[in-house]
Amino acid sequence: MRINSIQVDNFLRVQHAEIRFQTPVVLVAGHNRQGKSSLGEALKHAFIEEPTRVTKKNEFKQLVRDGEKVSSIVIEHSQGTTSLVLPKGEGEGQISHGALPYCLEPSRFATADANTRREFVLKLTGTKITPATIIAKLKERGVNEKKADEVVPLLAAGISSAQAEAAKKATEAKGAWRAVTGETYGSEKAKEWSAPVPQITMSDDDIKSLEKDLTEIGADIDDANQRLGALQNVDLIDVKAIQEEINQARQQGQLYARIQDKLLVDEAQLADWKTKVEQAKSAASGKREGLIHDMARALDFLNGVYTGDWYEHSGIIARYEAEHGAIGQQGDPELAGKLPEYQKALDLIQRSVDNGKRDLAAADAAAKLVVALEEKVKGATNNEENAKAKNQIEANLQVFRDERKLVEDKLKSAKDERRQIADSNSRTKLAAGHHADVQAWDEIAKALKPDGIPAEFVGQAVNQLNTLIATFSEVAQWGQIHISENMEIVADGHEYRLLSESHKWRVDTLIACAIAAISELGFVILDRVDVLDNPGRIQLINLIDDLVANKDLEGALLLATLKEKPHGLPDHITVEWIENGVIQSEEVAA
Repeated sequence: MRINSIQVDNFLRVQHAEIRFQTPVVLVAGHNRQGKSSLGEALKHAFIEEPTRVTKKNEFKQLVRDGEKVSSIVIEHSQGTTSLVLPKGEGEGQISHGALPYCLEPSRFATADANTRREFVLKLTGTKITPATIIAKLKERGVNEKKADEVVPLLAAGISSAQAEAAKKATEAKGAWRAVTGETYGSEKAKEWSAPVPQITMSDDDIKSLEKDLTEIGADIDDANQRLGALQNVDLIDVKAIQEEINQARQQGQLYARIQDKLLVDEAQLADWKTKVEQAKSAASGKREGLIHDMARALDFLNGVYTGDWYEHSGIIARYEAEHGAIGQQGDPELAGKLPEYQKALDLIQRSVDNGKRDLAAADAAAKLVVALEEKVKGATNNEENAKAKNQIEANLQVFRDERKLVEDKLKSAKDERRQIADSNSRTKLAAGHHADVQAWDEIAKALKPDGIPAEFVGQAVNQLNTLIATFSEVAQWGQIHISENMEIVADGHEYRLLSESHKWRVDTLIACAIAAISELGFVILDRVDVLDNPGRIQLINLIDDLVANKDLEGALLLATLKEKPHGLPDHITVEWIENGVIQSEEVAA
């Protein structure tokens, strides 16, 4: 980015500063408190809307020069026009390039925390850390892929989120190991840990023998209980009551023959009355109905058409007519009139037959009951013998129960041993599994730490930045400067925080110029050039001259406190003198 012109009015100590960049580099010099730093801050505020001396928008009025109401900043550059009006804070054409703040404020990189530096360098160099590249790196390290898959979704939120989740999983696995073992987790201890296994006092054959004994004792107890139950049932028999029941049943059973004889008579009468009712119904209908009448009519018809021997068929027809009348006769009013009487008699005899069958069945059941009750009474003969037998069975039962308890206790003890052994083996296996989980999650968490896989990517990115810094430093003869994968800045073997003010300034300048070159912004603001001694200033001029010549920079604004306007600088550097917040003309400056 090339700056064409700058115009700043009423910003802090700047009253009016109009600079046309007729050369790539402009040096603004002047005494203290004349507005040099204000000029640099004005450009920074306009470009990225980031004030230096205030933090809130309602404080912008404090950036307007004393006695004035409005401040304005206008920058013409190769990408367009950027402007800002204060105290309203209304701006246009601001540039959102992520590298620009580091070019406008060289100390910004060194004062940022390590994470901010790391993220910036990755973006600056175009080094992309994607879930896919992280997964590939994890696989290269041979981590547990199944567990790695669990944190993959979190990579979208950043490596730190995935790393935190892996570390959390490792902590949870340690807690699970502690819950199983009852001990504090240690990687070496966990590697060899096993649960104590109790000694076996009974073999598998011994257990089988005890189980067989238990089955046999159980069978003995069941048999004894059955015999005892039978004797207890005998005790409950009321012989006198049963005898009375037997007498009642016997009396009912003795009626069986009389009931049977009566039933036979009733059944014969029932058959007669059924015939009479049928005859009365036929007489009432006008035509004799029924099989016997149909057959009689058929015989009569055949007798008229067939002349052979009928084997006494004429006698059959005679018998029919004797009982029912002539074959062709239609109805019998007298007989039909008796139908209600015959039906009533039929119903009466039917009920008598039904009652007889019922009484006969009851008498038969009573006879059988007598037999059963008599057998029952026979069992309740001798209470004294029953008592002795019960006592013996109960004594045997107690012996069996004691034996069963002894065998059960032995079996329980043996099975408890087996359970304890199984539990010990299970605990050992679980503990080993949790330890493996700890190792797997720790490996993933370690790989995702800033000094792990991210450091590999950062290392690639930082190498690009370090290469350029080393090249620029060699031109300026400013010693060895290096940014580590942990984003620590080291100059000539010393940490940045231990450097002198001028040494820090040189380091900041080299980093800012490298950032400007890599980002292709090609522009830096270097304030407080006067922190350098004369040899240092010459080295800076040589550096800027080389960077412009090699097109690593398109332009730069240098700000320095000097006693007088310098002369004899390279042709690509224009010098402007500022006094009382105003850029002086050549005549005034002279």
